[in-house]
Amino acid sequence: MSLPYTVTFANFLFAGGRLRLTQHNELFFRTEPLRRKSDRLCYPALLNVSRIPKGKRHIAWICTQYLNCSSRMSWPEQLHALLEHLWNGAFNLSSERHEGESWYTACRSVPNLHPIEQWERESQRDDAWALNVPWLSAPISVGELIEEFLSAGETCGPLWLFSRRDTTVPIVSRFVTFSQEQGRSRRKAV
Repeated sequence: MSLPYTVTFANFLFAGGRLRLTQHNELFFRTEPLRRKSDRLCYPALLNVSRIPKGKRHIAWICTQYLNCSSRMSWPEQLHALLEHLWNGAFNLSSERHEGESWYTACRSVPNLHPIEQWERESQRDDAWALNVPWLSAPISVGELIEEFLSAGETCGPLWLFSRRDTTVPIVSRFVTFSQEQGRSRRKAV
């Protein structure tokens, strides 16, 4: 089936000396590759990606109820498990039953997606068909979403490191600070 570019935002929390995948992971579509932080995102027309209201936008939450992911796994293994779960798990109506709606259902107005057999027919006609679909636009850019995650303290470090008071610090500075803090912690432990 033809799909556009997909952008997965996997959120990790530093706890117990390790990066651990949180349940705050989102997925978006794009019709071209990412080039800069200001690039806009589109909502993914997929089952098992729930449409949940959050402030001025809706999140595109990846359902991880049956994700097989252990805290003993390295962060790349956890990321691999998330992506395997997303793309190789069963697509079903779980989002409709538990969160109210999946993004597939929410994208009823997008031409040629419903029923799913129509999407399949369009994909057979043109394997790059999904790159020309007018997907529903999300009201947020890549950089704004990353800033939102960091401001909420849900990503890559102790909550104090990315508290709301730090929202004016540029994103690159935050990652550099996090890396330096981790380096100091490792040197102290040795």
